[in-house]
Amino acid sequence: MENESVIFLFSIIYTICCVWQIYKRGVNIGSVILLMYTFCLWGSYMYYQTGAVFMFNFNDRMTLSIEGFSYITIVLFMFIYPFCRFRIDKYKYIEIIEKQSLLRVVRILFILEIILLIMFLPSIISAMSGDLGSNRDMIYEGESFIKVKNPTIIYIMRLLGGVQHIGIAIALYAFFFYKEEKIVRFFLFLSVLYPIMMSLLWIMRSQILLIMFFLLYVMFFFKHFFSTGLWKKTIAWLSVSGIGGFAIIQAISVSRFGNSVWIFFYRYWGEAFLNFDNLLYKKIHNFTWGHAYFPTIFKLVGLKGVSGNDEKYALIDKVCGIDGSIFYTFIGGLCIEFGFVITFFIACFFLLYNNKILNHSSNVLRLPCILIIAYWGWQFLQGLFTAAFQGDSGNWEIIETILLCFYFHMSPKKILPISNYQKI
Repeated sequence: MENESVIFLFSIIYTICCVWQIYKRGVNIGSVILLMYTFCLWGSYMYYQTGAVFMFNFNDRMTLSIEGFSYITIVLFMFIYPFCRFRIDKYKYIEIIEKQSLLRVVRILFILEIILLIMFLPSIISAMSGDLGSNRDMIYEGESFIKVKNPTIIYIMRLLGGVQHIGIAIALYAFFFYKEEKIVRFFLFLSVLYPIMMSLLWIMRSQILLIMFFLLYVMFFFKHFFSTGLWKKTIAWLSVSGIGGFAIIQAISVSRFGNSVWIFFYRYWGEAFLNFDNLLYKKIHNFTWGHAYFPTIFKLVGLKGVSGNDEKYALIDKVCGIDGSIFYTFIGGLCIEFGFVITFFIACFFLLYNNKILNHSSNVLRLPCILIIAYWGWQFLQGLFTAAFQGDSGNWEIIETILLCFYFHMSPKKILPISNYQKI
């Protein structure tokens, strides 16, 4: 089958699955994820249609296969399936964490976010000043706009980076059940602002838009607790913010790429699937067994891990025989580390585990379950491009999510009917 036909076929398959999901279960967290991956498949198709695909990572010997696309589709759908089935309205009870136990976490995160935003504000202003395209090129070349040099502060930033996304879910949970506390309302605002500001520090175009989609994802999870009026206002606000985020992305892109901006737009959103099939699936000849993407976890257990992206890319290039600096989706990241067979069994494990956690028969919605849903939401969204679980922040996100789930599991709590809580 011709390359173009392969991409078109799977774009149609994803579109049908997405439409079927919305028809059967409405727009829920699974629908948001499927919409994003369907969008990226069509981005792949447009990227190939422009012919620009041969200007970058490929040559005229590029070949796409049904086998490679089938593998990534099957494994991806195994990961997503429990989230497509999930329905919050099936829960009759909710676990309410004791106020002081919850506020203890809120205060710590709130104080750290304020301190870091104040300390890094000059760096953010510097990054966003002048020609954004040139500034972004400087970052690609290894330059940094970070003016803070204290290693302790930098490490605290990395630690907080590991909890910034599930922090949004914690903030919403706290707001719905303890909104009378002023710090909770401020924390909700700051928990949304912080990852956006940190994205500006690195002039990360896609991150701003992905955060908006992540907010949409989390909002659909909490939809049951919104009144109709507030829900409409929230969706309107997210729509305006999404348009604003897209405008920022386009402004940065135009300043870098000029009239070729749409080619680069298709490339950015669509190349990961093509890279996976044409490069990784066909050419990888060995695996890194955790050394590339889990350096912090390796160091915590006394093993040597890579230091920085350059060392990681060099390791992948040497061991796997492929370019480690380009996008392969999060499935590709798992394949680089563990190979295709083990990645398939990892998907099987999380299919069964997440299905049990998210579709539990007890009818009680628990905060650890909410954190797991938030964690995977970001893995799926960032996973459109690369593995969100990699590096310091990604590794700490795994560790901190587990620790917070354990903390809230052990915290004093009460179980009450969801119907007791009036929608706001």
